[in-house]
Amino acid sequence: MKINRSPYLKFVSIILGALFFIHFLPFDAFASEAGGWRPTYDLIMRWLNFFILAYIIVRFAKKPVVNFLKEKKDKIAQEISAAEQQNLDAQKKNADMLEKIKRGNEHISSIKQKIIEEGERKKQEIIRNAKNQSILILEKTKKKIEYQVYSEKEKLKSELIESAIGIAMGKLPSAITKEDNQKFIDNYLAYKFSK
Repeated sequence: MKINRSPYLKFVSIILGALFFIHFLPFDAFASEAGGWRPTYDLIMRWLNFFILAYIIVRFAKKPVVNFLKEKKDKIAQEISAAEQQNLDAQKKNADMLEKIKRGNEHISSIKQKIIEEGERKKQEIIRNAKNQSILILEKTKKKIEYQVYSEKEKLKSELIESAIGIAMGKLPSAITKEDNQKFIDNYLAYKFSK
C-alpha cells in the first residue's frame, strides 16, 4: 500500500528539518562578544525557538502524523488478520491432511485384511484340491495295482494250466484207453447236437 503524502506534510517536514538544523547550529562561535547579555539572549531564543517548533509540530503536523500512524496501524492490523487467517487455513488443511492420512491408513489396513483373507481362502482351496488330487492319485494307483495283481494271477493261472496240460498230456496217453476215447467223442457229439 503506497502512502499518499500531501504537499502540506512535505512542507511541514521541510520546515521542521530547517528549524532542527538551525536550533543546533553553534551560534556561540559566531558571537564576537565575550560575556554580557548575549549568551542569555541566545539561551532564551533557543528555548523560544524550541517552543515555537514544538507548537508548529503539534499544531500542523499532529493530524498528518496521527493519520500516518493510524494508516500504519490499520495496515499492520490487516496484515495480522491476514496472517491469522492464513494460519487458520493452514491448520484446517493440516487437519484435513491428517484425516486423509488416517482414512488412507484405514483403507490400507482394510485392503491388507482382505488380501490376507483371500490368501487364506486360496490356501484352503489349494489344500482341498491337493487332497482331492491325492485321493484320485491313490485310487488310480490302487486300481493299477489291482489290475497288475489280477494280470499276474491270470498269467500265473495260464502258466499253471499250461503246465498242468503239459503234465496231463505226458500222462494221459498212457492212462486213456480206446474206450475212454470213444466215450469222450460220444459225449461231445451228444452235447453238440443237443443244442
